[in-house]
Amino acid sequence: LALEARAYFDRFVVMPFKEHFGDGGSTWALATYEPTLMLLHLSGHQDDGDMDKGSFAKYTAWALDMRNMEFSSGLNGGMSAFSRDVDSIAAEICLLLAKRRDEGATRHLLVQNGLILAEKSAERCRKKIAAYGQILLVYEQLE
Repeated sequence: LALEARAYFDRFVVMPFKEHFGDGGSTWALATYEPTLMLLHLSGHQDDGDMDKGSFAKYTAWALDMRNMEFSSGLNGGMSAFSRDVDSIAAEICLLLAKRRDEGATRHLLVQNGLILAEKSAERCRKKIAAYGQILLVYEQLE
């Protein structure tokens, strides 16, 4: 289902946005597109080894650099009002990548980055039942 959701998100959200607004287009939620596609791709390949090594390497490099996961408080607050904030999406990306790695420095840093993001998300979403419940599941698996 995750891969199907990714295809629909790309087809009905990302591509129409690019076609209508072009490369220079902007929207308040634009920064959520890449992490959402990434999370759905990783989720769709959790139980198999079919993910291509290029995507795995690209996603790992992205998640190891905390600068890629610096989302504005306005974006996080806005997203958490609907469901999840972007910090929780990025934390889950870190979790799923860490699960695919053997013990070592890279896995440790992915877990560390995930925990930092999960803690920020949990603090922000404490009073938002749906968003808080989702980040707690991720946080518990990262601990």
